[in-house]
Amino acid sequence: MANHCDDCRKLDRVCDACVEAAETRAHAMWQAYCKSGLKPIYIPDRPDLVYSDVWRGWRDWVAWTAGASAGPATSAAA
Repeated sequence: MANHCDDCRKLDRVCDACVEAAETRAHAMWQAYCKSGLKPIYIPDRPDLVYSDVWRGWRDWVAWTAGASAGPATSAAA
């Protein structure tokens, strides 16, 4: 039987994989939104570069822009 530490390490690996997959999905959503022609011109295509000093990742960006305007999250529901 695996001990508690082994279980925690397995869970950490699963969590890391889930976070990475969510980050990849968010980035893909952003790229699709940029190509859709719906993104206002004043929002950068590459916010990761423009806001690199405060960048927190694609999931954070997509969630923020979806709250600020009808951004990528609304297009993902289609």
